[in-house]
This record gives sequence, C-alpha cells and structure tokens, in this order.
Amino acid sequence: KGAKGTEADNEMLKVKKAWDAALAPGKQLPMQAFMLWMSGNSVQIFSVAITAMLMFSPLRALMSMSQVFEKYESSVKVPFLDDRLAFPKLTFVAMQILTILLGMWKLNAMGLLPTSHSDWLAFLEPKTALEYAA
Repeated sequence: KGAKGTEADNEMLKVKKAWDAALAPGKQLPMQAFMLWMSGNSVQIFSVAITAMLMFSPLRALMSMSQVFEKYESSVKVPFLDDRLAFPKLTFVAMQILTILLGMWKLNAMGLLPTSHSDWLAFLEPKTALEYAA
C-alpha cells in the first residue's frame, strides 16, 4: 500500500512539473513584451533581430515539445491518468502561439506586414490598381 501511494505521488508530482513546463513560456511574455517595447517601432537591426528571435524561438520550442514533456511521461500506465499530459501540452502550444502573436503585433507596429491596399498594388490588375491609387 505504501509503495503504490508513493508511485501515485510521483505521478502527480510529474503532472505538476509538466504544468510548470507548460506555463513557463507564459511567464516570459511580459518580459518579452517589455523588450519589444524598448526596441522601438522603427526598422533597425536591433528591433528586427529581437523580433526575429521572438518569432523563431517558439517555433523551435514547438518542434522540440516531445523532448520537453518526455521526462514527465508515466512509466506505469494508470487508467485515470492516461491523458494527463494532454492539457499541459495544449497549454504549452497556446503559450507559444501567444508569443508568435506578440511578434506579429510587433511586425505590424514596425510596418513590415502587408495590411493595406497599397502593399498589394503590384499584384492587382492595372485598371484596379489605378482605382486604388486615386
């Protein structure tokens, strides 16, 4: 009875640590937002480098998600804990998507996203392009 209780406690501790790993990117969001704000909205090498780092690090983290949660996998199959890492993994993905959205906001603030009609004039038919230009 004591050994089974210890195993269950270890499994619950693994789940708690998996939640800590899943929420870690969200804890970094305020600092990353502050860094983006401090870099300014002009297109300079520093602000572009900070934004590129912000955009590519979540992609790398999503690619290595299996390694992040590998140490929290259960060695013993417990029926009610089979999908215990599903919500932490979804939370991890959501936090990484929030980080990517923060980078997209910064790219939009710098004017690097094509969001207006004038950004697409080269791809329109000549008659339509003249209507937009007027």
